Amino acid sequence: MKCNIKLQRDKRKRCRAFIKALEKISSQYGLAIDTFEAPYVLENPQTIIYEVDDDTESLESMWEGKEVYNCFLNKNLAK
Repeated sequence: MKCNIKLQRDKRKRCRAFIKALEKISSQYGLAIDTFEAPYVLENPQTIIYEVDDDTESLESMWEGKEVYNCFLNKNLAK
């Protein structure tokens, strides 16, 4: 249980740092991204790419293992 709490704290810390960096590059490029779902905060950093859907023009993240990732574990990490 103690290990899980430490992992959750690390994920929250990384999520806050990402949001801060995203604010900086969004301001730099004049590009804003809206999302209505909780962000995915992975167990470990890894290569992530983004694709734009031609029909909806929505942005989607892609990474190894996404298809089996349980996003339920990520609730409230951005707070």
